[in-house]
Amino acid sequence: IFFREMADKKKPPGKGAPPPEGEAVDKTPAFDVTQTVRLVSKDGFEFVLHKNCAMVSKTVKTMLNSPQSTKEMQEGMIHLPSIDAPVLEKAIQYFHYKYRYDNDPDNRPPFQVPPEMALDLMLVAHYLDT
Repeated sequence: IFFREMADKKKPPGKGAPPPEGEAVDKTPAFDVTQTVRLVSKDGFEFVLHKNCAMVSKTVKTMLNSPQSTKEMQEGMIHLPSIDAPVLEKAIQYFHYKYRYDNDPDNRPPFQVPPEMALDLMLVAHYLDT
């Protein structure tokens, strides 16, 4: 269904061409790769997130800003060889949650953690200093 819908849509005008009259102009800023961080889990999964969300973790913030950090870290890639992908994914969900709701505590919903992941997530949260 998705592909069929995409095929039925009009093709966008060529680069630099003005949009057809009467159509809205997308003013969304282009994706800025320099504002992203890639966290790599023990099992090799890469998670890409905005730097502001990653900075929720004091450990990640230190790794990115430290003068002793590796070139890879300075370029925004951090390997976390002791963290499995599912637990890292949940930690990153928490980064987004904390970034989103820290300044809006009245509207903060509870953050859900599967019971079977709770202990591992607590250890990772301690390591990542979140």
